[in-house]
Amino acid sequence: MTMEKTLLLVEDDVMVALAEARKLNKRGYRVLTAFSGLEAVETARREPDIDMVLMDIELGEGMDGTRAADLILAECDLPIVFLSGHVDAGIVERTERITSYGYVVKNTGITILDASIKMAFKLYHAHLKVKSIASDLAEREMSLQKSRDLLNETGRMAKVGGWEFDVATMEQTWTEEVFRIHEVDANYRPTVEAG
Repeated sequence: MTMEKTLLLVEDDVMVALAEARKLNKRGYRVLTAFSGLEAVETARREPDIDMVLMDIELGEGMDGTRAADLILAECDLPIVFLSGHVDAGIVERTERITSYGYVVKNTGITILDASIKMAFKLYHAHLKVKSIASDLAEREMSLQKSRDLLNETGRMAKVGGWEFDVATMEQTWTEEVFRIHEVDANYRPTVEAG
């Protein structure tokens, strides 16, 4: 059984928000509503269980949806899907600079909205996985560099070098001390014959 996802629906038209929330509830989502950009930001700060934000772009007076999305993303790592009744290029372009996981035109129906939400979750989770892998690789590279530094420092102190020969590529790898012993620049690439 899948866990219920909590959506923050940001929509300035109360009647539209309540109708959408009801439809989304029937699809198995828990829906919180905010009726302004400021309320959306405050709700995102206050509610740690929010899994996604469905953000209207035009929110009447005050902060628009793109500004609210910026403020939410500055504090919370959440997927945002923009909702709009507008399809003109100017409105769509306002969302392009913001990390989001979709743009859904209002009144396309609950089936399309639900499919867009599910796709956004898949994209978001893939993004988190890539981010985690990149972080792991960076940590491993730092650890490997520390090991290389320790090996080079130990070789320098003991005046002992190390080298490796890859039979498949016919390439040699030398430690820093081997370069010093042979009195060659660190950019020198030894050949098999010279080695």
